[in-house]
Amino acid sequence: MQAFIRRLTLVILDVFLLTLALYMAIATKFGFQLTRYYLNEWFIIWGMLTAVSLACNMFFNLYRSLWRYASINELLYILSSGISTGLIYFLVMHLFKIEIAYSVYFLIVVYNKLFLGM
Repeated sequence: MQAFIRRLTLVILDVFLLTLALYMAIATKFGFQLTRYYLNEWFIIWGMLTAVSLACNMFFNLYRSLWRYASINELLYILSSGISTGLIYFLVMHLFKIEIAYSVYFLIVVYNKLFLGM
């Protein structure tokens, strides 16, 4: 039960940090005033990013290994998950024809890897 609560806490924290990463990526590109397009499409953009990122994190077992001291393997899993999230997110967004500036994709990957390593 305690492991389940800890995993759930990590998932909730990841969703919060993904939201922050998305906002910071868009704010870095366009300034802290979000454009009308991003405000209108926020839930679609955020929902797809969250789904892709959580799926990648689960695929790389980031929620299964509840470690206190990380090894090189966990670092590689974090980097792999962050890069995979960015690539798959890019493909999903283009598949659904939702346009985002290319630099926002790059910034999402950077902020996501930064936050995953925390």
